[in-house]
Amino acid sequence: MRDYHRALMGRAEDAVAVGLPTTPERLLADLAVFAQRGYAIQRERIDRGAGGVAVPLKVPRGHRTAVLGVVLPVEDMADAEVPTVVQTLRVAGHGISRALGAL
Repeated sequence: MRDYHRALMGRAEDAVAVGLPTTPERLLADLAVFAQRGYAIQRERIDRGAGGVAVPLKVPRGHRTAVLGVVLPVEDMADAEVPTVVQTLRVAGHGISRALGAL
């Protein structure tokens, strides 16, 4: 997280402009929400008109954390559509985790 914070703070004006966390506390708060929900979602935080959804992958012990995500036009990310996207990613992620030997 320190590396992320250092990189982010090097261009804090860009981060603020798109709503990215600019402090370790804000990053931890965002991560806590993602962990509680079971997926991460963002709309137009990086590119106007685009958003993303990501789910965590199970990886073998000792390996780095991994996620599987998708970038979509925001018009395809209505609240009613997000559960379908999340479920699709979870199914694909389960197959990847199994192939990695984590399941």
